[in-house]
Amino acid sequence: MGAGPVVVVGHSTGTQFATELAVRRPELVSHVVLIGPVVDSERRTVLRQSLALGLDSLLESPSGNAIVFTDYAHVVQHGAPVRMAAGILALAGVQGSH
Repeated sequence: MGAGPVVVVGHSTGTQFATELAVRRPELVSHVVLIGPVVDSERRTVLRQSLALGLDSLLESPSGNAIVFTDYAHVVQHGAPVRMAAGILALAGVQGSH
């Protein structure tokens, strides 16, 4: 295609995909815009996030859980990304501010 690096925009869960693209293929991404990233301010520790994930998984399909837990196992085995070359802009709203 011949296009240079692009600005990647992710919304909600899509912020994880935008971040992953920037980490895995930094030559394709000049900047990352994260709109409403999935964050739970009441569960800031790994333990609380893990417990919430476990409870949520009871409501999901087995195939959906297989994808999610495979991705988490990959992070545990290979390590979470810690650096990105692209500039990042994260936009998050405040609950109830419509």
